[in-house]
Amino acid sequence: MTIVRAADMQLHAADLHRAAARFGIESLERIGGFENSLYRSTAPPGRILRLTHFSRRSKEMVEAEFAFMDHLAASGVPVVAPVCSIADELVEEWVDQRGDTLVMACMTEAPGGYRKASEWTDGEIETYGALLGAM
Repeated sequence: MTIVRAADMQLHAADLHRAAARFGIESLERIGGFENSLYRSTAPPGRILRLTHFSRRSKEMVEAEFAFMDHLAASGVPVVAPVCSIADELVEEWVDQRGDTLVMACMTEAPGGYRKASEWTDGEIETYGALLGAM
């Protein structure tokens, strides 16, 4: 089986619209990705739609990841929370117009952004360590 990188996934606009609609999202903007294609909803509430080619991760693997995130969020760990589809599923699998099987999931958008390692304070590093410890 050929492994397909997110950068090589060529989604038709109709496929992307269909995927977004499964999670109640009207419009998206691509925000990147390597293992997964990541899209941000352009209207509140903030959501991140994650599309993964089945050659990268199976539906079962993504379900396990999102079930763990759901457990952490329900236990009070400050992580993004999974968002169920309109069919009340954490993860859905579907075939796009090219015939590729994709695994899709959605989560709340976390506040903040990316920072370089040199920009972290000692206190932030300790807080991050405590978060990893809680997980």
